[in-house]
Amino acid sequence: MIAWILLVPPAVDSNGIRYIDRTAPLSEWQRGTKVFDSTNDCEEERKKLVAIAESHRADPGNLSDYELRRLDATLDGLQCVSTDDPRLQLK
Repeated sequence: MIAWILLVPPAVDSNGIRYIDRTAPLSEWQRGTKVFDSTNDCEEERKKLVAIAESHRADPGNLSDYELRRLDATLDGLQCVSTDDPRLQLK
């Protein structure tokens, strides 16, 4: 049975600067903890997480500007992928 998962792009360090690498192979992305029965269910979860990030932008609380930018970059890169996607295989 095919299931769907949310993938989070990896954070990498380069010359002391930490950034989100949305160009990394999907096999290097972090897998979310939930498994979804359909792409629609996965996309709904992705949209919820993006909405949470948007609410933090409106009311950042204790988050620094850097933390907000990193949250935005991470959530902007979220992808729903089927568990049988060949890009998930290590090469």
